[in-house]
Amino acid sequence: MSSTENVEQQGYGAGQSTALPPLMETREAAQLLGVSIRTLARLAGQGKIPGAVKIGKLWRFNRRKLYDFIGLEA
Repeated sequence: MSSTENVEQQGYGAGQSTALPPLMETREAAQLLGVSIRTLARLAGQGKIPGAVKIGKLWRFNRRKLYDFIGLEA
């Protein structure tokens, strides 16, 4: 299986249309939670934010898990 087929099977390919990307940037997640970017990064580093993943130096947040965490529908 090619990497393109693998991506498309996961729902991220050109054939799939999603309204929102699966990962949020730090600024968007902080705004959603009503905290500063610095506070969000600290909480993520402490493992207190579900779906938080660090990619290099940048934090990203799984949208569905974050919405579940605060009780919103994804």
